[in-house]
Amino acid sequence: MVAASLTIAAVAAGPALTAAPSLAAGSLPTLTIAISPKTVTVGGSQVEGAVKIVTTVTGEKSDEPALLLLRPGITPADSDKAVSAFHSSTPGDAIDPYASIVFDEPASEGTPASGETWLRPGTYVAAGNGSAETTFTVAPSAAPALLPAPPRPST
Repeated sequence: MVAASLTIAAVAAGPALTAAPSLAAGSLPTLTIAISPKTVTVGGSQVEGAVKIVTTVTGEKSDEPALLLLRPGITPADSDKAVSAFHSSTPGDAIDPYASIVFDEPASEGTPASGETWLRPGTYVAAGNGSAETTFTVAPSAAPALLPAPPRPST
C-alpha cells in the first residue's frame, strides 16, 4: 500500500508548499481528511488552487496523512505496486516517477490539525500510516485561490 512507505518518501521530499500573494489563510477553501486505522475520507474543496487542509484522526493515537498527486498515466494501482516494494532504506525520491507528495502533516486524535498547500488538477491518493487510502480528482479552476504571502522576517 502507498501508506506503508510514504513516510520515507515524504521526509526526503521536504516541504511541498509554495507561497504567493493572496487571500488571508482563514478564507482559503477547505479540504478535509478524516482518517482512522481502516479508512481515509476526503471532503470539501477538490478544485485547483490553494487550500487549507483540516485533518481529523479517530480510533488511533495519531497518524500522518499524505496527499500524492499521481503523474499523468499512473494509476493508483501502479503507485501501490511501486510503493509496496519500498523498504526502510529506499530513497525518498523513489516515489518521483509515480507521484508528487503535496501534503504530509502529522495529526493527533481529538485535535484537528491543519496546514496549507496548492492542489494542481489531477488524480490524488490520500493515505495514512496504515493500509487505508482513497483516491479523488481535483478539477481545474478558472480562478484558483492563492496561498497567503509568508510573513516578513523582522529586522
